[in-house]
Amino acid sequence: DKVLIPNAQYEKLTEKYFDDAKSDIRSEYKPSVVKIIQCDDEKTAQKALEAVQDGTELDKVYEEYSSDSASYSNEEVLITTQSTDLPTRLINTMYKQEDAGVAEEVFTSESGSGTTTAYVAILVDNDYENIKDQIIEKTVFDYLRENNPEYLVEFPELSETDESQS
Repeated sequence: DKVLIPNAQYEKLTEKYFDDAKSDIRSEYKPSVVKIIQCDDEKTAQKALEAVQDGTELDKVYEEYSSDSASYSNEEVLITTQSTDLPTRLINTMYKQEDAGVAEEVFTSESGSGTTTAYVAILVDNDYENIKDQIIEKTVFDYLRENNPEYLVEFPELSETDESQS
């Protein structure tokens, strides 16, 4: 007697999958919602960490210590083992950390060219139930980006325009 329209059915099936696969997703992807302060070097990151620990407002810490070329801003972001730009140790630490707040260490990674990037990580949440919607959204988005990019219109201003109007 009950009929689900395709979109609602898709949403229910997606929700059920992420409920049923909770343990597998947690162990494989180690999802956490964090704020990342990306710095040019370890010394700067250590100063940023100390500022956060001393209670300095995050906006001020980002402004003063964050790298000019930082990929992260003062916004919450979902990180997983698929976040290849971050050190594995940072991802694992955020996943295992029991309470929200700043990690007690600076994390570093070295690029192929020998440049070191340092990070301060602040855990916002790593409780699966609290961040499940973000996990679903990112997973679906990443899948579409990889397999069906035509469904994602990221930059409408780059679409083709009528040349004759120029």
